[in-house]
Formats: sequence, C-alpha cells, structure tokens
Amino acid sequence: MTSQAPRSYGGASAQQRRDRRRAALLDAALEVVALRGVKGLGVKAICTTAGLNDRYFYEQFGTCDDALMALNDLLIGQATEAFAQAIASTEPEARTRLRACVAAAFDFVTVDPRRGRFLIESQSTEQLRAKRRQLVATLAEFMMSGRRLLGPEAPSEEDSRLMALTIISGGLDVGTMWLSGDLDIERDRLIDFMTEFVLSSTRMSTLRL
Repeated sequence: MTSQAPRSYGGASAQQRRDRRRAALLDAALEVVALRGVKGLGVKAICTTAGLNDRYFYEQFGTCDDALMALNDLLIGQATEAFAQAIASTEPEARTRLRACVAAAFDFVTVDPRRGRFLIESQSTEQLRAKRRQLVATLAEFMMSGRRLLGPEAPSEEDSRLMALTIISGGLDVGTMWLSGDLDIERDRLIDFMTEFVLSSTRMSTLRL
C-alpha cells in the first residue's frame, strides 16, 4: 500500500501553509511590539492581529518569548542581508561602502518604522539584551571583514576588533536615541558623521602611543 502525498489547498502544500502562518504570526508580533511594546506581547494579541486561531501559534512556538526571539533572529537576518546588498552594489572603496552600510542600517529601521520600534525595545528583557550583545559581536565581525579595503593603513586585528565593538555598540545606542526623538539631527547628517567617525577612528587606531 502506497502512502498518499500531502494534500494541497489553493495550490499550497501543508508546509507552505505552515510557513505562511509563521510569517503572519511574526509580522503580527512585530506589529504588537510596535504598538504596545514588548510588555504588551501576548498570544491573544498576536493571534488577533494575525487573524489566526491560537492553535496555529502553538504549532510554531511554545511561548511568547519563543516568538519574540524568532522575530529578533528574523530581523537580524534581514538586516544582515541589507548590509550585504549595500556592499555588493557599491564600489570597493572604504568610504563609499561604509556610508552605504550606515545608510542601509538607517533605511532598515525607517522604511518599516516597526523595526525601529523593535530596536528601541531591544533592551527591555534580559533575553533581548543578550541577543543585542550577540548582534554587536556579529556586526563587529562583519565590519572587520572590510579591513582589507584599508590596505596598509588597516589597524591590527586586535585593534580592529576593539574599534568595531566600540563603534557598533555606540552606534546602536546613538541610533536608538535618534529613533526615540532624543537626538535632533537630520538623517543624512548623522549618516555622514558616523561614516567619518569610523574612518577617523580607524586612522587613530593605527597610532601607537
């Protein structure tokens, strides 16, 4: 007796439907965080926003914290892809590529303002703070991968890592202040400043006191 192939509905397989529900639930979680903050996140709020029964939530996640971490990972993956696209679409020159990456970061959190709100909320729980520290480390390694563009002016690997960690961590805090309205400066002015700050920091790190 042969087993039957999984049935499809509306041209979508069972797995495709599960993937769509997961995407809808994560988008709903982002919407809830944007409107109510992380403290307002709950199974009922997510399911109501997604227009799905709660059984579909538990098909994907055990708890709201699981959904929150999955959303965080999704956004980090999307942001990393945006950085990679920015690099691939620019000339291999340090200032040009650096500015493209900084601009891509600002675009990522402003084109969809919900992402910016999530960044503001990313310090609200210990799990999110741990994820933020991981993000800083990941982006620092990503930043270090561009050392070769600086040629003989590139600082040592140790200095590059310290510089990258400092810049990424500080940049996230400054970006969060800007998104929160606590920093009154135009977007392009801030992007230009951050670009030049990184370049000047790189030059300073080559000096030996």
